[in-house]
Amino acid sequence: STKDALLELKKCHPAQMTERPRGSQKTFLRRVWRRLHEENEKEQQGGQQQLGELLPIDSIVSLGSESPNRPGIKQVAQTVEEGAKALVAGAGDPDFGIRVLLAIDEDKRFGLANLDCLVRQNIELFRASEIQVKAFNTEKEKGESISVGQVGIQCIHCSSSDQHDTYHSYPPSLDDLFTAVRAFKSKHLLSCPCFPRAQKDKFESLKESSSSSFGSIVRTYYLDSAQALGLRNDKSGGIKATGKSKPIKSGQSANRR
Repeated sequence: STKDALLELKKCHPAQMTERPRGSQKTFLRRVWRRLHEENEKEQQGGQQQLGELLPIDSIVSLGSESPNRPGIKQVAQTVEEGAKALVAGAGDPDFGIRVLLAIDEDKRFGLANLDCLVRQNIELFRASEIQVKAFNTEKEKGESISVGQVGIQCIHCSSSDQHDTYHSYPPSLDDLFTAVRAFKSKHLLSCPCFPRAQKDKFESLKESSSSSFGSIVRTYYLDSAQALGLRNDKSGGIKATGKSKPIKSGQSANRR
């Protein structure tokens, strides 16, 4: 009978769950929820953006910051392929016209929590310059150093301002990227003097209504999405930009749009 079949499935479920990466069930259910509810809500609301809804990636920069924008930043890379090439060409430099965000469209399709998607949309990738390397290596304790061209992450808001120090971090490897983003979220984003009020309201609303993504499957996604942006571990330490995008393992396109 149906009841007996369900009981049999229930018996084998715990064993099956141990074979799945930690966090995979929650991620899958989040994807299903979005398909069932978010598209329907958008239709009912006539396309109007709500407080908890994420911003389209190509509108992030147009929001601006509460301080004057850095003149060289004009647009956001629209695909992971474009982002990978732009990072090698000079993205993150004040005079370069393209900015590369850590966020990609695959974030929502994968099932990252809305709060984590928003955090990633506020992080920019860059390559360390000679001036940044000298400053970092002078300030840090012995044994901690970076090299020219090493990839780091920084806040898109204070990095666009000449009035405030920029929050930046240099993850030692791709495996450390997840931890670096969590640190950015907890230590900087809400306290950033350049974080726009509209986005701060969204962040606080999402923080109250949803939890962050977690588990080994999420850490693996951070690694996969970074490789889609052309990032690789450098044998000498740190993360390097190769300009070569590696498709997400799901085989789906990882375009930003």
